[in-house]
Amino acid sequence: MNLLLLLTVFNTLTVYARERVILDVDTAAFVRSGFGVDDDLAVIYALGAKNLHVLGITATYGNTDRDAGIENLRRLLSFTHPKLKKSDDALRIYPGADWSQRNLSQPTEATEFIVATLRKYPKDVVTLLCFGALTNLATVITLYPDVARRLRATVISAGREGLLSPTKSLIVPSSHFASP
Repeated sequence: MNLLLLLTVFNTLTVYARERVILDVDTAAFVRSGFGVDDDLAVIYALGAKNLHVLGITATYGNTDRDAGIENLRRLLSFTHPKLKKSDDALRIYPGADWSQRNLSQPTEATEFIVATLRKYPKDVVTLLCFGALTNLATVITLYPDVARRLRATVISAGREGLLSPTKSLIVPSSHFASP
């Protein structure tokens, strides 16, 4: 993903008060089998942005499997935000869907967190920023359609969609390929 696009996405969320967001990521910067650092940059930027209030981080799969992404996210946070305490909401990581667990009728900790958060805040207050596979979002929409309508916005970011490979086939980001 283009860094300029990433900054543009976050800057468009600027409102008069801090925007409440949930990050849905598949971080992979420190994972040997990982591809890309867009999610990692998004987390670093979101936690440091004065116009954003990160309510929580949900983990998914895409660039890597969910569990490797969670471990990567913990390492990333320990390097970039060492002053955050383990009790901070921003450090809480909610495991979501994985390559082997993509059943839209089965809630995960991530989907339950998203639903609880949307119920806690008034309608049109919380924005969901999706950087990985969209299975957590799809599960919320499938199981709790009325709650999903409470989202202020859903921002979906995915690498280089639309580029052609040397064989003239469409290159689809792994996060989109992995989505249900």
